[in-house]
Amino acid sequence: MSTFIHAAVSDEGGIADPALDLARHIKALTGQDPASVDKISDEKSLELAMDNIPRIIEGSQDATEAEGVLNVVCWLFQRVLENNTAPANSVALVDKFVGKLAADPKMQPTLRLKMLGTVYNVLGGNGMARYNAFLAMVKFAAAAGEKELMAVAPECEGLEDKVAEWGVPVAKARELYTAIYTAMDAHKNKAGSHLYRRKFLATFQGSKDAAQAKKEAAQVVVDAISDAKVFLFDDCVALDAISALQGDAEYGKLHELLVIFRQETLPAYNKWAAANGALAQKLGLKGDDMLYKMRVLSLCSLCASSRVVKYADVAACMEIPEGDVEKWMIKAFTTGLVDAKMDQTTRTLVVAKCQDRVFGAQQWEGLRDKLVSWRNNMKDIMGMIDQARQRQHMQAERMMQQQAQ
Repeated sequence: MSTFIHAAVSDEGGIADPALDLARHIKALTGQDPASVDKISDEKSLELAMDNIPRIIEGSQDATEAEGVLNVVCWLFQRVLENNTAPANSVALVDKFVGKLAADPKMQPTLRLKMLGTVYNVLGGNGMARYNAFLAMVKFAAAAGEKELMAVAPECEGLEDKVAEWGVPVAKARELYTAIYTAMDAHKNKAGSHLYRRKFLATFQGSKDAAQAKKEAAQVVVDAISDAKVFLFDDCVALDAISALQGDAEYGKLHELLVIFRQETLPAYNKWAAANGALAQKLGLKGDDMLYKMRVLSLCSLCASSRVVKYADVAACMEIPEGDVEKWMIKAFTTGLVDAKMDQTTRTLVVAKCQDRVFGAQQWEGLRDKLVSWRNNMKDIMGMIDQARQRQHMQAERMMQQQAQ
C-alpha cells in the first residue's frame, strides 16, 4: 500500500495540518486568500481538492509540483477512506475520486494515469472499489492514447487472479475484459484484443448463456485463423462459447472451418472454400493466407504418421509440384511444427519431430509412455552409477588393505 507523508512546520513551530495546508494551497491557486481558511476537516479538504484537480494541474509550476500536490491529495484520500468512511460509502468515494482524476484524458494524461494507479494501489484488497478503480484506469488509458494503454497493459497480466481476489460477479469480469479488448481494438493491437477476447469467452465456461457471446466467439475464431503464428486450435475448440457456434445459422460454417484447421487436411479445406467464398470474404478471411496455413497443417499431419516421407507424397498432400517441395519444407520448418532432414538423393524427408495438431487421449497416452520410459532409463542410469560407486569403494578398500600389509 502506498503511503504519503506530508509534514510541514507551522508558523507556531508545530506540525501543520495537511488537510489545512492543502486547502490553503488550493485557495491560492484559485486566486483566493489562503488565510481565509483557518480550520477544515479532512473530508472537506479532500472534496475541495477533488473539485479542483484541473486547477492543481494547470496552476502548478511544472509536472513535478503538480505530482507532489496530487500525492498529498492521494494521501488525504487514503486517510479519509481508512479513518472516516463507512464501508458502505467507500465505493462511492472511490468512484468520485477516480472520476475526477479521469475526467480529462487529454490534460496531463501521464500524470493522471499515475495517480489513478496510486489510488488503485492504496485500496489494497478492497473488492468492488478496487475493481472500479482498475476499470477506470483502463478506460482512461484507452481514451488517452496508445502510449498510456501500453503503460497499463502489464497491470492486466494475471487478471484472472485479480478478478478472483476482488470477488466481483462474473458480469463485472466480462465488463472489464470487454473494456480491455475494445481498447486494444481501438489502438490496432490485434494480439492484445485476441487475448482478452479469449479471456472474456472463458467466463462462459459451463454457463448456459454461452450462446450470448457468439459475435465475440466468431471474432476469436477469425483472429486465430488469420494469425500467421497460430497453427494449433485445440484451445479455441475447448471454449464453450465457440462450441456454441456449431450449427448456428450465422456462424455454423465458420465453426466448420475451425474444425478443418484443427484436424482436417487440404481437400476438406478446398471443399469448404469452394462453397463459402462469400462468407470468407465477409469475415475478412484471406484465401491465400488460409491456403498457405492449410498446406503446412496438412504436411504436419502427413509427417506425424511416418518417420520417412517421400517427396511425391508431400507434393500430393500439399497439392504443389514436386519441384516445389523443398521450398515449402523450408517454410514449414520456420513454423516449428516440423523438424526433418531433406534427403535429395532418395527424395525423402526423414522426420525428427512433428507437432501433434490435436492433443487428445492418444497424445496423453503417448506422453505417459515417454515419461515412463524416461523414468525407467533414469533408474537404469542410477543403478549403473551405484554399481560404479560400489566397485570404486571396493577397490579403495583393497588398496588400503594392501598398504596395511
